[in-house]
Amino acid sequence: MRLRARSIRSTAGIKGSFIAVFPPPVLGLGMLGGFKMQLEDRGALGYAALADATQEFIKRASQTPKLGPMFSSYQN
Repeated sequence: MRLRARSIRSTAGIKGSFIAVFPPPVLGLGMLGGFKMQLEDRGALGYAALADATQEFIKRASQTPKLGPMFSSYQN
């Protein structure tokens, strides 16, 4: 069985789960690669606090050139 299909099938029963599988990037041809992180509001501080924490994380992580470009699609 292919890795993509197996990965999707193995998480199908987990409520709220989502998995996306992308092929490895080809240097110079694609931007997909690296890693993905998720920040959670475990303290129930609200959307604005989560947005602030996200921006602060990106700001600090961007100071490490090896991590490459950082972005978030989170909107408050």
